[in-house]
Amino acid sequence: RPPLDHPDQDLMWEAEVAARALVELRDRPDTPHAFERRLTEYIEELGRGTAMLLKRDHQVAFIGSIGVGKSTAICKLTGLEVQKEDGTVTPVLEVGGGGITVCEVHLRTGPGYGLIVEPKGDDELRQDVLDLADSILRTAPSSDEDGSSGQESQGISKEVSRALRNMAGLAVQRPKGADGKRTTIDPAKELAAQIPTQREFVVEVLSRMQLHRRDKRDVWYDSSSGKLPKAWLRDMFSAINNGRSPDFTLPRRIEVVIPERLLQADDITVRFIDTKGIDRNAAREDIEVHFDDPHTLAVLCSPFNNAPAAETRLLLERAKDAGVRTLDVNAALLVLPRPSEALAMKDDATSTTVESAQEGYELKGEQIGLALEPLGLQTLGVAFYNANEDQPATAQLFLLDRLNRARESFRNRVQEAIAGSQALLRNHGEE
Repeated sequence: RPPLDHPDQDLMWEAEVAARALVELRDRPDTPHAFERRLTEYIEELGRGTAMLLKRDHQVAFIGSIGVGKSTAICKLTGLEVQKEDGTVTPVLEVGGGGITVCEVHLRTGPGYGLIVEPKGDDELRQDVLDLADSILRTAPSSDEDGSSGQESQGISKEVSRALRNMAGLAVQRPKGADGKRTTIDPAKELAAQIPTQREFVVEVLSRMQLHRRDKRDVWYDSSSGKLPKAWLRDMFSAINNGRSPDFTLPRRIEVVIPERLLQADDITVRFIDTKGIDRNAAREDIEVHFDDPHTLAVLCSPFNNAPAAETRLLLERAKDAGVRTLDVNAALLVLPRPSEALAMKDDATSTTVESAQEGYELKGEQIGLALEPLGLQTLGVAFYNANEDQPATAQLFLLDRLNRARESFRNRVQEAIAGSQALLRNHGEE
């Protein structure tokens, strides 16, 4: 039974009427057993279709490689920005050269400004500390060259390494000497020199983290903080993300709550997901699960020059091989150009550079269509968004259009099931 404000309640009532008629026919004593099974299949299909239509909670998952600009694009799209003292604006989510966010980040609408943290379990946290210990004890670097965030890697990602070091008070120090040159001091390696065995090193690090004190799971804005809400949100997110807050443990997921709509959608609620950046391994369960959910729009983010990126093509190939048939509806490509990249495009026929960024987008769009043709996805939805120069409204309308397409596919599924049911009821004697 849909709520009174559901825009598709008339269609769901049609499905209800059809289902009741099918149930009545199925329950007749003279209905053959084999025909009962067929009627049941139609009843279940009506149920599945209307369940998809009934649910109005949708997700938009931004997926892409480290440093592609997902977090910046999300903050620009949603207005999650803070004005600095020099007049420039900076995103609420921490951004940098890639490898910044320690876990998956969800953005949703709520009653106020706040952060909700889903912590890592004890076993997961201990494994992370073991990986950190291995990387330090064998004197290998524990950041760029060593770990990746892929599940098959044997190291530790630099985001997790940075957070664990901060939690244990073992962050790398780079003070300036009297000559003005910086020197590197690594307390973790100094500790490893004193405690060379892995087990004792792990116990010491876990002890320094004081996990028994890190039992907080949410925090909400209070005007007594003396900060503006978004500035407070940015500082608190940075502290939790980097392991600098003494109240929070290492997060598995951070949920950012704001009292504003992320998209101007009237009949649905939308949650944005900033997935953990792809480093070396694109075949990750935490990413591929988004292709299986009909209520999730998987937005594949790609740099401009090599769009569609290799990671994007691999994810689309794997989704097709796994039997996902709704990629044209539940997936989209968002190309994130940097300034002047679109203007550097040249017309293949004349070798002249384009006259506008829009013309550069159109040329790149044609190239993307050709690149996706072998996958049969040349009609995949594609949009371009330069977060530094383009208006957010264009990208917002693109995302809203893709979500509306998904809703329309739900309606079509229900309408087809109703039509099939009615045909079966009209001709049930022959059937």
